[in-house]
Amino acid sequence: MSDLKDVDIMCKECREHFTLTVREQEFYHDRGWQWPKRCSSCRKERKERSRRDKKDIVQTRHECICDKCNKNTTVPFVPDGRKPVLCKECYRAQDEKER
Repeated sequence: MSDLKDVDIMCKECREHFTLTVREQEFYHDRGWQWPKRCSSCRKERKERSRRDKKDIVQTRHECICDKCNKNTTVPFVPDGRKPVLCKECYRAQDEKER
């Protein structure tokens, strides 16, 4: 790998050219990763956009009854009867006991 040279790459997103240095090439090679196809600005913007999109997702809650205290509660999954469903308070109490 000692014969590496800086490489000029055109960003897939903004079409601007950026340089991938020898050190960066070694970094990607050591981890078995492919070289980036986007410049650092576009990679950063893409990450931010992905984070914003994840925050906008509304989690669906499902009504059920706590298997321990019989209180009405909601959970972020569809209860299928294979595992006990606990309300927040019972779950926390169980978690405290296990520590």
